[in-house]
Amino acid sequence: MRQLAAALRPFILRRTKKQVLADLPEKTEQTIVCEMEPAQRQIYDEMRLYYRAHLLKTVRRQPRNGRRRDRDERVAQSVTASGVGDVHGARSLAAAAAGGLPPGSDRR
Repeated sequence: MRQLAAALRPFILRRTKKQVLADLPEKTEQTIVCEMEPAQRQIYDEMRLYYRAHLLKTVRRQPRNGRRRDRDERVAQSVTASGVGDVHGARSLAAAAAGGLPPGSDRR
């Protein structure tokens, strides 16, 4: 294995991120909207409501000054009220804090 690695080493180009940054194209994003099947929508809605309630409860428990607390609650509401990616982003936080899984999580 070492002989193979030594033989291939001159042919493998290794560059750092800094070196290739100029060669990369501009970042592109594409949003594709699709409808969920009724069963998927039900599971999604259950999870969204569960995490929304959990995040709001967590934010309300934290001692904060007035402005920061209001901002935190707005962030929690927007995270749980928006897209699927946001819900999954909040999922690990909520599950870790709650020590359990939300309704519908066993339906994968």
